[in-house]
Amino acid sequence: MAKPEDFPKALYLSMAAELVLFTITGAVVYSHTGTILTTAPAYGSLIKKYAQPAAAFTLPTIIIVGILCKQPVVASESLKSSLIRLAV
Repeated sequence: MAKPEDFPKALYLSMAAELVLFTITGAVVYSHTGTILTTAPAYGSLIKKYAQPAAAFTLPTIIIVGILCKQPVVASESLKSSLIRLAV
């Protein structure tokens, strides 16, 4: 990471974007389907007209979550390399 001090800002920004995307997707699906659907509304039971916009909102969120889940791996690798350098 070039600027570690920017990590909290990036984390807050990505979490805010994720919250907005999830909220919009849920609101759009609920406004068009209500409580009629009981399966996964984003993909499983929407007609094509609504399934494509739901996917357009959901896929960026999935990508954001994937990036954030990668962060602990990067942090642990960095910690491991630091500990190895200290031990040698």
